[in-house]
Amino acid sequence: AEQHGYKAVEGSVYRQATAAHPPGPPQQRITRLGIDAIAARKGHGHYKLVLVDLETHQVFEQLSDRDKATVHAYFAQWAAEARAAVEEVTTDFWAAYHEVAADLLPRARVVGDRFHVQQHVNDALNTVRRGVQRQMGPADRAWLQAHRHVLLRNEEDLDAAAAVDLE
Repeated sequence: AEQHGYKAVEGSVYRQATAAHPPGPPQQRITRLGIDAIAARKGHGHYKLVLVDLETHQVFEQLSDRDKATVHAYFAQWAAEARAAVEEVTTDFWAAYHEVAADLLPRARVVGDRFHVQQHVNDALNTVRRGVQRQMGPADRAWLQAHRHVLLRNEEDLDAAAAVDLE
């Protein structure tokens, strides 16, 4: 049995993946598009952009970065009818994605993805909680600080003790 080095095997996998999923506009019609940045290497600040067909839950493209120019150039290569077919874009709140959608995806309604919407709701709730805490006496302030996680959980996910704490 012949042994191959890691780089040879890796190159073979990437060549097969590229042949099976050539870069450029997707072959299928996309009506619901998901856009999400992922860290190429955690903690190093370099992000790639993943594009998902939300109807099939399949990744159909990965862009080398999340720069507005890269995203714009990618969607600009789509045929006008393919861009017009996109009815919904789900993404975070980074302005560049919204600007590209407004410019190149004329029928698309841009909505915040669930993760980032929930993150904003939790941040707002924490801001209110901190304001209320500052107005409480020391004992109540300490109790609310110790039980703040209860405010951020779904009510149906609370155990009996946490439900009492929430009340």
